[in-house]
Amino acid sequence: MIRKYEEQDLEEIINIFIAASRLAHSFVSEEFIQEEVHNIRSLYIHQTRTFVYEHNHKVIGFICLMANEIGALFVAPQWHGCGIGKDLMNYVRSLHKTLEVEVFKENQMARSFYETCGFTELKEHIHTSGHTLLRLRYDMMSLSLKKS
Repeated sequence: MIRKYEEQDLEEIINIFIAASRLAHSFVSEEFIQEEVHNIRSLYIHQTRTFVYEHNHKVIGFICLMANEIGALFVAPQWHGCGIGKDLMNYVRSLHKTLEVEVFKENQMARSFYETCGFTELKEHIHTSGHTLLRLRYDMMSLSLKKS
């Protein structure tokens, strides 16, 4: 079930973020991941609308939105391939006709996922870490026109 984030979800979200980041972002340092954990706790969680995917009273995935931008979408690694990310994506697509997200170019897992969800590349730029970021966009209207 997908529901709004509650304060008691924070530690589960942090644990999912760390495990999924180590898997998908093997090219970034552990220091970078820990800095992001700090930012999640002190900034991001307070600046976003966050939704969690809960199964048997346990959070197994989450997505954060800042307006129509996806700030984070992470699923516990043992649940990858089970449709959790797709369900979270479909949930936020029901809220917004267009969505944008930035992903590291090296993160093939995320790039494939977003491509499957209908996102297209807008531009790229260099992150402060020195890695290339891709800005991707989902536009329901563009997809409808392509199918016509």
